[in-house]
Amino acid sequence: MVAPVLEKGVTNHSVYFPDGIWYDHMNYNNVISEKGYQIQAVKLEEQTYYVKGGSVIIRSLNGGSNTYDVNTKGDYVLDVYLTAEGQGYGELFSDDGVTRNTIKNNQYLFAKFNATQGQLGSEVTLVYPGYNNTNKIQEIYVRGLNKAPDSVTVKGTTDAKFTFEDGVLCVKSLGLPVMEAFSIQYT
Repeated sequence: MVAPVLEKGVTNHSVYFPDGIWYDHMNYNNVISEKGYQIQAVKLEEQTYYVKGGSVIIRSLNGGSNTYDVNTKGDYVLDVYLTAEGQGYGELFSDDGVTRNTIKNNQYLFAKFNATQGQLGSEVTLVYPGYNNTNKIQEIYVRGLNKAPDSVTVKGTTDAKFTFEDGVLCVKSLGLPVMEAFSIQYT
């Protein structure tokens, strides 16, 4: 949900939040759980947007404004925004960014990301022959945990390095191929 600043000099404004938990993407300490209008600090030079709990957002680590740029420039970051019950879900659609009719010709990658009860996993549901998306998931941020996990296990390996600061679990340097299913436990 976007809450843009439209006037110079404005430092806060009233934003309406529907039911649910809402996370300020730019300010990790700002979590809104009450329905209704809330006064929010804003700056004209910063994007002001909120993500509803239960979402998994997939974004490019290296920028890019279209599918072709993202596929050629590199890797992904997963931003996980948990519900009060510890759940989240998101999807990734990817094709080569050039070929026409990729859906009709089944020439794309479709992956689902599901977070529930201290676990995040992916399921690659369709990969077409010859498509070689070499991108990797390099970083994962999980917001909405009540406490720091004691350990993080990535694909069965318990030596994953992680940080927990301002209520955000951060796991970096993962190198998880987007075309392969994975699981991560944080307990």
